[in-house]
Amino acid sequence: MPENPHATFLDRDLAEADVKAYYSAQVDMLEQLVNYGSNLVPRALASCPATDKHILICGTLLKQVVMMLDAAHVLISRCCCDAAFVPLRAAFEASLYLEWMIADTTDEIASAYQVAQWREQRIWAERVIPSTEEAQEYRRAFASWVDEGPVVTDAQLEQQASEAIAMLDQHLASEKYAPINIKFQQAKDKRGVETDWFKVAGAPSIAAIAKRINKREKYSFFYGKASKLVHARDMSTAVIVEATRVRLTPIRNIKSFNELFIYFTSVAFDSYFAILKEYRSGEIAAFRKQYTTDWRPAMLSIPSINFSFRDPG
Repeated sequence: MPENPHATFLDRDLAEADVKAYYSAQVDMLEQLVNYGSNLVPRALASCPATDKHILICGTLLKQVVMMLDAAHVLISRCCCDAAFVPLRAAFEASLYLEWMIADTTDEIASAYQVAQWREQRIWAERVIPSTEEAQEYRRAFASWVDEGPVVTDAQLEQQASEAIAMLDQHLASEKYAPINIKFQQAKDKRGVETDWFKVAGAPSIAAIAKRINKREKYSFFYGKASKLVHARDMSTAVIVEATRVRLTPIRNIKSFNELFIYFTSVAFDSYFAILKEYRSGEIAAFRKQYTTDWRPAMLSIPSINFSFRDPG
């Protein structure tokens, strides 16, 4: 027999009706921002210099921003508001990287990002080759929680992995990337675990990146709350503790919509404007006009809802 959701703890119909009743214009505006971003990515990629740094900024980081904003919009439109902080956190992080790289007059930050990608790909390629130390360590860890049975080898897959490693080693040994690769090797901890790429690029933390591009306040406002949800450290969104009882908050609710809306629009506008300024400056006037005519009305008309939770029982 199919399982039905709890009548009040997960009332999908009521939650979605709340979004439509109070925030329809704002949800539509968020969708339009995602649509704008989906068109900006290919335009920016077509006009940026054909170097690793700029391809990374436009083709990877900007795409990540738009992709995560799209995911957040889907969640928000279905009243999964607390859950929407998770993709928004990812979008904000990508936006910080994007602006940090644009501000860098060299290729060092982008190069560190690239080397980290290659090193990670190399690790996974080694895990396919049974004779490597990486593969043996991976199998030991895997066997601790899965009964994997006998070792299964695939000669063709091993050959492909060996070829991939050879190609990656060639990249990592090149004049441009070899010094950075050495820094990564030296930055490993005692267990041999790789360090974060941005540390090799010169930033000790994501907070430090935000400070360098004058986003420290936004980091404190947005990233902290989202990180609590990502790491299951936000009790306030889960339960209401009263003198004589503890009440669950509904899984879907609109209480954090206004905060989400500010978060979403801030990440979108900051990212898009940074890209336009760097690669499509001729579109800035049109962007500002679109902001005034298409997006600003929804921002100014966002309602303030006095929201209270029903007892799930």
